[in-house]
Amino acid sequence: MLNKKKGLHLEISGSTMLPLSRQVGTNLGQLSWIVATRSFGYMITVILFGILFPSMTKNHSELMLSVGYLFPAAGFYFSLF
Repeated sequence: MLNKKKGLHLEISGSTMLPLSRQVGTNLGQLSWIVATRSFGYMITVILFGILFPSMTKNHSELMLSVGYLFPAAGFYFSLF
């Protein structure tokens, strides 16, 4: 399911690259670096969290749970004002 979502995401951004290149005045070769860089960053993030996340959840599960509640609460609080 995740691979289908990632492919759909790249398809949406890929289909808008031609109008975007016209709008910003660059060629498609320069804009393709955006998709490549985003994919590379996604891959590195998945690998790093795959290595770090199991040890973090084993050692600091209560901290991760509290941060998981704290960040959305703070985001909700500050979005009201």
